[in-house]
Amino acid sequence: MGLFAYIGIIFILQIVVIATIIFFLKKRLDKQLVELAVQKFGMLSPENVGPEQKDVLVITFRKLSEEIRGKLLGMGQKRLNRMLNLIVKEDKAIKGGMVIKFKDFSIDYSLASRLKESGLMGRIFH
Repeated sequence: MGLFAYIGIIFILQIVVIATIIFFLKKRLDKQLVELAVQKFGMLSPENVGPEQKDVLVITFRKLSEEIRGKLLGMGQKRLNRMLNLIVKEDKAIKGGMVIKFKDFSIDYSLASRLKESGLMGRIFH
C-alpha cells in the first residue's frame, strides 16, 4: 500500500473516533438535561400549575424510561398533592433533553432551546 492509502485509512479512523465521541457526549448531555428537568419538576408547587391541572405533556427526544415516568408521577403526587396524567410525546426536533408542559407553565430543558439561547442552533443544527 502506498502513502495515500495509509493517510486515507487514518483519516477514516479519525472520523469514526470523532463520530463515536460525539455520539456518547450527546447521549450523556441528553441524560443530564432530562435529570435537570426532573429536578426542576420536583421543585414545583401547586401555585405554579394551578389547582386543578392534572394533564402534563412530557416531550422527550428518546423514549421516556419507566424510571423517569415513575419519578414524575411520584413527584406530582408529593409536591402537587394530586395524581397526574402524563401525556408523553417523542419529538426529535428538541435534539435532546426534555420539555414538561402544563397548561400555563413549562419546564424546558431541551438541547434545542439551550443551543438557541447560546446562538449556536443555526450554526450546528438546521
